[in-house]
Amino acid sequence: MVVENYFQGNGRRQNKKFDVSAGNSVTCHFHNDGTDDTQNKYYDLNQAARKLSIIATAISSITKIGNVELDSPVTLGIGENTFTEGIEWGRITVKADAACNFEILAY
Repeated sequence: MVVENYFQGNGRRQNKKFDVSAGNSVTCHFHNDGTDDTQNKYYDLNQAARKLSIIATAISSITKIGNVELDSPVTLGIGENTFTEGIEWGRITVKADAACNFEILAY
């Protein structure tokens, strides 16, 4: 089995782990390349992410998809949160309600 065919994402994968302090946000840029800092993580997929796996150690939320602030943020539960259908996300912003460790796999 070829891994890229199994995932049926965009053909490229990248995984990042990072910590976010309570009340702070981090923007994950899936399409673009850049230098990571405390507020921005770059995945360099060369296109939007079609599938995401977000592991969070505390309740948190997605507050923006692309440049659009969500009227009602998407809650991320403790543990794995998987988005596999109907997405093409160039970037998302995640916000930690309490100090949180994130691991985000994008493909």
